[in-house]
Amino acid sequence: MKVVAIPAQITTIEDRIVGNLNPTQLLLLTLPLFVTVAIFFILPPLGHYALYKILIAVPLFSICSLLSLRIGDKIALDLLRLRLGYELRPHIYTYQRNQTSPELPFATINSLPKEVDKIAKPLAIKTTSKDRLRGKELLSSSRCLVSFQIRAGGLIVKVSNAG
Repeated sequence: MKVVAIPAQITTIEDRIVGNLNPTQLLLLTLPLFVTVAIFFILPPLGHYALYKILIAVPLFSICSLLSLRIGDKIALDLLRLRLGYELRPHIYTYQRNQTSPELPFATINSLPKEVDKIAKPLAIKTTSKDRLRGKELLSSSRCLVSFQIRAGGLIVKVSNAG
């Protein structure tokens, strides 16, 4: 008897109900039918044709038909759900890795002239306790928007009214 090793793979099996349609596609294609019948019998004139009923039903049929199309191995609804999930998530990054200058080799660093005179000294600002208390009130207040920006010259703090 021959022994064959089968690789462990993650396989996904998609259910097929009618022909090549999966349950989501079948639901997308039948949903407009049920909604149209409900509109036909609920909205006036009851059980009769009206132009506005057709104007509701036709876009519903076309949108659901487009969402049920298969692109590659996925249906368009899944691709749309994936894209919206990405676009609607918060895009706030608190740390960016490439903000610093590129690293120089050791030989280049050692050969640089040492200019101690040109190094900027930190700016010392004398503040009173009253100023510090006012600053603390501004930062904790919901009436003011405080934004911090880091630029080449240092830290820039902007305070503006929220309303």
